[in-house]
Amino acid sequence: MISEPPNSPLPVVRFARIGVICDGQDALASALVECLKSVGLRVSPLRSADLQSEPLTKKFDVVFLGLSWARLQESGPELADRLAGVVVVACTTTISWDEDGYLMVPIPDGSVTAMAARLLPESRVVGAFHQFSAGHLELACLGAFESDVPVLGDDREATDLIEGIVDSIRGLESVYVGGLEVARAFEGLAAIVNEVARGRERPVGFRLSETGGIRFL
Repeated sequence: MISEPPNSPLPVVRFARIGVICDGQDALASALVECLKSVGLRVSPLRSADLQSEPLTKKFDVVFLGLSWARLQESGPELADRLAGVVVVACTTTISWDEDGYLMVPIPDGSVTAMAARLLPESRVVGAFHQFSAGHLELACLGAFESDVPVLGDDREATDLIEGIVDSIRGLESVYVGGLEVARAFEGLAAIVNEVARGRERPVGFRLSETGGIRFL
């Protein structure tokens, strides 16, 4: 059983209980934990042992998934009950790299966010932070990085909460870009951002225009 109804009212940002599921040596999840802590939010890293205990809805309002898409596919069914009612933020992609540059590995669901929504049907799934690496977030902790952060999802109360968390980090500005159906396009932006960063030899941020354009910083 879960402690609250799946669609219970969400807290304001400063009172949100936040967890980040880390995938072993995943640098992105670790950097996200430190970045959220740096702005005074209540956040805890979650390891495999933590996921075997009571339902996470008793401890967290929001859980960021730092799992690779392969690990999510493997462990998602086991997490479904434990994450029921929780706002789950998919923040990884299928990005890969070969001699031709960065690319997105195709998966049946089309995107990691869509995969999370399918595997965690009782969770309030949101997508955010797809375009950023640990390096981006480490610079954000120092106030040395600026960028828009696309946030997507069908549950507008949940996306509002995640937008508030994003906006609490200096230099980052959330932009709601639509429902889950746009997840594939915005996760794919990660490959473009990384290609631009490779060319400039530094992490890059970006701004989205109302006409759908993108300007790199």
